[in-house]
Amino acid sequence: MRRARLTRRGALSAACLTLILGGCATQYGPVIQTGTQVPNTYGHVVNLDQGWSEQQQQWFWFVSQGSQLLPYDWYLALEQPTSAATSTSTITKPELFRSDPHMTKLGYLVEKPGPGNPVGLPVGFAKDTDRSGKTYVGFTCAACHTNQLDYKGTGIRIDGAPALADNFRLSDELVAALQATVSDDAKFDRFAHTVLGTGYSAASAQSLRKDVRAATDVLATRQRVNKPGHPYGFARLDAFGAILNQVLGADLDLPHNYLPSDAPVSYPFIWDTPQSDLVQWNGAAPNANGGTLARDVGETLGVYASVSVTHNDDPFKGYKSSADIVALGKIEKALESLWSPQWPAQILPPIDQAKAAQGQAIYQQQCASCHAVIDRTDPKRRITAVMVPVNRTETDPVMATNFVMREAETGRLQGAKVTDLLSPTFGSEATGVDVLTNVVVGAILGQKGETMAAGVTEYMQLKRARTFAPRSYKARPLDGIWATAPYLHNGSVPNLWELLQEPASRVKQFYVGSREFDPVKVGYDTRPFDGGYKFDTTLHGDSNAGHRWGTKLSDDQKWALIEYIKTL
Repeated sequence: MRRARLTRRGALSAACLTLILGGCATQYGPVIQTGTQVPNTYGHVVNLDQGWSEQQQQWFWFVSQGSQLLPYDWYLALEQPTSAATSTSTITKPELFRSDPHMTKLGYLVEKPGPGNPVGLPVGFAKDTDRSGKTYVGFTCAACHTNQLDYKGTGIRIDGAPALADNFRLSDELVAALQATVSDDAKFDRFAHTVLGTGYSAASAQSLRKDVRAATDVLATRQRVNKPGHPYGFARLDAFGAILNQVLGADLDLPHNYLPSDAPVSYPFIWDTPQSDLVQWNGAAPNANGGTLARDVGETLGVYASVSVTHNDDPFKGYKSSADIVALGKIEKALESLWSPQWPAQILPPIDQAKAAQGQAIYQQQCASCHAVIDRTDPKRRITAVMVPVNRTETDPVMATNFVMREAETGRLQGAKVTDLLSPTFGSEATGVDVLTNVVVGAILGQKGETMAAGVTEYMQLKRARTFAPRSYKARPLDGIWATAPYLHNGSVPNLWELLQEPASRVKQFYVGSREFDPVKVGYDTRPFDGGYKFDTTLHGDSNAGHRWGTKLSDDQKWALIEYIKTL
């Protein structure tokens, strides 16, 4: 009877899914032209034509997806951990955690206040309001997928590019700032007066301190269990490790399911994502309709969206979650019209067209079988990922291995269906992938119930339809690749020139964090600088081995190939 009701409601389910994933993308006004000043920025920062309007770009930067990092008023009032522990009467301007210099140091793009960002949050931070009216600050997609590279005094803002942010360090310092606040009376008194305003009293301050201490403990636990053997540095995060720890450990309340998040990867660029059949570095996410929504919800759970996981005999009941399904659908729709960036010859040195023509022939011979050349602006473009097994790429295997080998106890999910009525039930243990799928599907169904059943059914069909070696990495078109250094999935190669060297000859250590662009080798300045992160390719998960394609070319051929890649 249950399946019959779902069948009869299939048309409604599909219509609802189409509405969510195909809703308005908040696009107004003319498309941004290359060279136009980015509004509300500091210094000379220009945009590129990537198919978006200014309004659409600003919306993408600051729209909430349901991430709830910290109560909003706490974040605005929080001081840096090292701010002076002096009395309210003697301190005139505390060093706020959210200050522009501090966020810049952490690799985020700071902004002046503007219409869609009234308090001047950095790009990729948003105010989220839950169903009860409580407000939080959280991350948006733009926190990891918007970047800026600088060249001779001009900043070039690139939407969809991998950010240079150090997210793990931000979280570390956030915990330190909260711990310093609750442990120091003077700091907490300033914090409490700011947060409580006219509602301040000894009792309300005491209650606030209790709440801050509890939230701090949760965030500190998350940092502790995810802590790798060495820092990730700028431009990388072990997102899968963090998501799986959150779902398997925190959401199931099974601390022994935690494992170190020791497989950081570069934030992927996200132009052409809606047009791709598979996403993620290891191709783990099938990408159409229900699969698209599942991928987006999984990402949101990894950046502090909440979910309440319970044992449901009815797999379509779902879980309560803060993930904003409607906003995620609009974000995905907006990405459909995002184009990769083209090399701006009016800002960067012009491309040598004769040399690029030579490089094109080399590209067709050496690269095109894995990295197809596409029309970046074609709205009908479709991309079939080429999945290459690790034993063929010879690149660092840790990320791909961690994902497929992760297993955990199921706890309260034991005996529940993995996804739907036709799926098996959980035993006492399961793969991390199956538990994550259950939680993601549950978060979706918790908001839309049976009307989302068609999407869930399609998602499972997609997961079963495309099979490949599980320990594989994805090759994709290289349009806009010039703006996405460092290279390889783990960011272990600083520029295109180094990528074309034999692995044994590639640079073993280099600095990450500078935005200064090198248009010759195509990457960032890797020289040591104050605040930079020294990337060491000999460390666990950070190998720069593999990807030998193109390494046998002569130097002249390599330079020609690089010149052509700039045109993509």
